Amino acid sequence: MNNQQPKLVRDNIPDLIEKSGDKYSSHTATDSEYEKLLLDKLIEESKEAAGASSQDLAEELADLQEVIKAIMKLKRISPQPKLKNFD
Repeated sequence: MNNQQPKLVRDNIPDLIEKSGDKYSSHTATDSEYEKLLLDKLIEESKEAAGASSQDLAEELADLQEVIKAIMKLKRISPQPKLKNFD
């Protein structure tokens, strides 16, 4: 089965896939592709945070924060002053 879904990867996932012997393909996203993938990830992580148990909420919020920071970096948005305490 050919299951190709554009997806952001992190945490050395390609290395882990390679070590397991599985095959994958990848490419470096353009800025516009990256922005779309980040916005999709923002929605995904928001849904996960909204449905998280109290026990898992902190981890889900951290994932959401990571996506927000990536969007801000891509768009060159400084966290000052509106998001002053967002670190």
